[in-house]
Amino acid sequence: MTAASAGHDAREGAQEWTSAALFLLCARAFAAGSVAVTGIETFTTRVRFFRPPRGRNAAAAITAVGAATVALFIGTVVLAFLTGAQTSANPASAPDLRHPLLAQLADTVFGSSPAALWPVMLATAGVLLLAANTAFVGFPQLASVFAEDSLLPRQLHKRGDRLVYSNGILILAVAAALLVVLYGGGAYELIGLYVVGVFLSMVLSHAAMSRHWRRVLDVERDPARRARAHRARATAVAAVLACAAVLAIVAFTMFRRGGWIAVLIIGGCYLLMRAISTHYAAVRGEIELPKGRPQLPSRSHAIVLASSVNLPLMRMLSYAKAPRPDTITALTVNVDAAASRRLVAEWDRRRIGVPLTVLDSPYREITGPIVDYVKARRRDAPRDVVTVYLPEYVVGLGPQKGRLSRGYFNWSTSLLHNQTTKALHRQLKYEPGVMVCTVPWILGDSTEPPPLRRIPK
Repeated sequence: MTAASAGHDAREGAQEWTSAALFLLCARAFAAGSVAVTGIETFTTRVRFFRPPRGRNAAAAITAVGAATVALFIGTVVLAFLTGAQTSANPASAPDLRHPLLAQLADTVFGSSPAALWPVMLATAGVLLLAANTAFVGFPQLASVFAEDSLLPRQLHKRGDRLVYSNGILILAVAAALLVVLYGGGAYELIGLYVVGVFLSMVLSHAAMSRHWRRVLDVERDPARRARAHRARATAVAAVLACAAVLAIVAFTMFRRGGWIAVLIIGGCYLLMRAISTHYAAVRGEIELPKGRPQLPSRSHAIVLASSVNLPLMRMLSYAKAPRPDTITALTVNVDAAASRRLVAEWDRRRIGVPLTVLDSPYREITGPIVDYVKARRRDAPRDVVTVYLPEYVVGLGPQKGRLSRGYFNWSTSLLHNQTTKALHRQLKYEPGVMVCTVPWILGDSTEPPPLRRIPK
């Protein structure tokens, strides 16, 4: 039995420059064989799930999976040699080379029988799916550890409703989807990214274990335990050397096949984590309490934005009075003289008891005069605190199982409100000593409690 690609001569196609040296061929074969057993490393992160004694059971599982992997790998190589099956990174020169190696072997061994070919392909897809799942389990946990050490955004340390690190899973899913789209799902293009990353992680992990056992030897005095630590450290050092050799070979031979992208991404991630760590360190240094008693503000001033006398205004005045500030002022901008006169007249008629300040705006602009007024209050008394109360209209859901209680209140109507509030919030939040408090009023909700009828003095 021979495969359909057995008669293809490699010299007819585009030769890879690594075939010029026997050493590079052997080194590349060694690296490829090492990649085949990288999945065994998954068990090192699952030791805690084994039954006691966990170490012995995990070692037995790793040995069994390793033996099965080696057997399958050797069997695949032998079958490929016997059938003459070939594959290439550039199958355009020969149509028979476009099929994966396992598909060619299954087609040759079982005589193109769909009943035997499809189970082999489905089993291979299942193994690859489980292999991909390990990244979605391990990366969020690793990102959580990095986030806890201030090397990644703190959001990655948070668990979701299903007790998994959902943010890390979403980031990995988006990154994987982008790689699949950019490379068209081609395994030959993506294998370079995988190999460089996995062997770099192995070098770093074994180097960390070597450092760990060195620290154990510094403090351990029991002869039996020191002998065990010496053996473990020697094993870790040997693993570092072997993985470093594979990493160097792979990075050199697969540089054109995407290895340079992996090196670039890893370097960029390292610089990004350094920048994030520096930022968090700067934030901690800035917000740290100074020595001695902290200096409290001298006085507190409350400013309530008023456009008309209505229920949301009464609620804002009630909340502004509750902390008992030193002064409280209602503020409005005169963009329409007639409307301003009606507001002042209504204010006096209801005897609200809070002074109303009217700001002139020659260009009918609202945010500018208010921001200038707040800055002037801060400039006159830098040690004082100014709290600005702004109304916020929220589209509410009625009590009937989340339905909108009124038909004219829906998600689109939220675009018709709060634009002035958002503009003021964007400008005032950068002013030191100025606090912005938005007081929501839920529209269309019959359960909205009525505001206080009398504003306490």
